Amino acid sequence: MANSGETVVVTGASGYIAAHVCDQFLKRGLGVVGTVRSADKGAYLASLWKKYGDKFRYVVVPDMQVEGCFDEAASGCQGFIHVASPFFTENVTDPMAQLVEPALKGTRNALTAAQKAGCKRVVLTSSFAAVYRGSQPLPYLFTERDWNTDSKPEDGGDDSYMASKTLAEKSAWEFVKASNVGFDLVTMNPPLVVGPAIHNASLTSLNTSLEMVHRYVSGHYAPDTIPKGGMGFVHVVDLAIAHVLAYTTPSASNNRFLISDGVYSWQQVCDMIRAEYPALRDVVPVGKPREYPILEAIDNTKSKTELGMSYRGMKAILKESVDQFLTMKGTGPV
Repeated sequence: MANSGETVVVTGASGYIAAHVCDQFLKRGLGVVGTVRSADKGAYLASLWKKYGDKFRYVVVPDMQVEGCFDEAASGCQGFIHVASPFFTENVTDPMAQLVEPALKGTRNALTAAQKAGCKRVVLTSSFAAVYRGSQPLPYLFTERDWNTDSKPEDGGDDSYMASKTLAEKSAWEFVKASNVGFDLVTMNPPLVVGPAIHNASLTSLNTSLEMVHRYVSGHYAPDTIPKGGMGFVHVVDLAIAHVLAYTTPSASNNRFLISDGVYSWQQVCDMIRAEYPALRDVVPVGKPREYPILEAIDNTKSKTELGMSYRGMKAILKESVDQFLTMKGTGPV
């Protein structure tokens, strides 16, 4: 579907996921216009990808809630990859203002800009949060047909974030179905995204998903304390590749895709880290080794058969993440 003469917009380009998405498009010869919130962030990315010459450029968009904010970036582009969205679950005092409105307005501004520019496809980074239902009896296999019908913005914590992703994705599908927009839509629905960062990060500025794993190697939890349950995981590079495939695969048109390596309990995570890193055994919680709860499952069959995805595996996800923690400069035991 795509050729090396095409250019795509990637929103939030200096963010953890979006930086990898930019990187994968550039590696395949496509041009990238990255939106960033400041010129300093853009200059860092331009330096990171200077080997690609004019294939990468950036546009400063300080606030994605401003109407028309993405229009300049989208002009002349054939594709629009909307990654930017607030992701935090702590210190949320006003869920609508901090999470829901930015997600909704940012998505609408992205779709409107894509329509004005004549883009042929929009790839939206949604989330497994828009699929998962905590009330679902287990065991259960979640597929692309599932939607989160539980979370409400006013619920607070994780539910406020999950509601923001659900509402944003639903609004995107409604936008596309409401009129002849001239482009098709593909949504990515990953669970927890982990793996090495390529954006400008340190241990003191880890994004939310990396920090969730870092806590298990930094002494955050007591030796006998491991939170119940677990998460779905995917390697950040696999997710970035999935974005490229979602854009370049004609048959992906107007589809959702669960991009997931698998679901693992936090006990499994700790067991794997302790086995791989003997030197960290004093800080990684012990819990109850090899006692794993029944968890939900995520069906990634569609991503494999229709996009041609393959996944690196949980050992690689954890090893590459922890290896980077060990080399990063920051505070804490790791």
